[in-house]
Amino acid sequence: PIMDGVEATHQIIEHEKANGLKHIPIVALTANALKGDREKFMKEGLDEYITKPIKKERVLKVLNMFLQDFAVREEPKEQKSEALQQEAKSKPEIKPEIKPEVKPEPKQKLKEEPKPEIKPVPKPKEETEQKAKSEPKVQQKPKPKEQPKIDVPNKDILILKKSAMDNKIFTTVLSKMANDVESAKDLTDFMQKLDNSHYKIVIVDKDVEGLEVFDIAQKIEEANAKFHLGHTAIVMYVDKNYEPDENEMALCDQIYKGAIKKDDLQKMVDKYI
Repeated sequence: PIMDGVEATHQIIEHEKANGLKHIPIVALTANALKGDREKFMKEGLDEYITKPIKKERVLKVLNMFLQDFAVREEPKEQKSEALQQEAKSKPEIKPEIKPEVKPEPKQKLKEEPKPEIKPVPKPKEETEQKAKSEPKVQQKPKPKEQPKIDVPNKDILILKKSAMDNKIFTTVLSKMANDVESAKDLTDFMQKLDNSHYKIVIVDKDVEGLEVFDIAQKIEEANAKFHLGHTAIVMYVDKNYEPDENEMALCDQIYKGAIKKDDLQKMVDKYI
């Protein structure tokens, strides 16, 4: 959703080469059917090209091209029809058994007994006070003591996504929207970068192993008190089915669910930078 098919193909091929991975065939699916489109896509690194509307025969042909060991062969419709007719003739006709209709006996209506009225029992005052004490309190962002200002690099965005490929894609796209964009290879590297530089936006993935939003918020507050370079916005990405808790809602400036579009990234950059 944040780049077109050609740009995504370049990123995938570059990732395969950098990591010594076997190439996975990439097929373009597009509504364009202009002359020269196939040659253009093949030149950009794609392996084949299919136009809309999609036809079953064309899809099978492309699949057989790349999956020769699992090639799909479809029998002609005429042969299938004849085989089905012969199979139907060979089976004996089975007539359905007709059962006599049995009428159900009418049910007698039962008199409804009046339900006793249940009044709520008031809870003792002591029990109410204990329940209020036991309810969890929402964690607030810690406010560390201010320290003398220190000269450090003032950068735009720091990214920590779950996979190296996601890190690379987000860095590439956001570098066209902001001046100074960095990515961290893991949580430890992320925390070290917060110690050494100030960032206007930090983007984190909820699925990163060991990630706690409260720890990140605390680290950012300590760094901002030390550097005196302004607020750092915390932006978190979560799965579309995940429901953030109260602490996460309070600590994050923005929470995105599921996939994000390029326009949403631009709005985020315009808002916090």
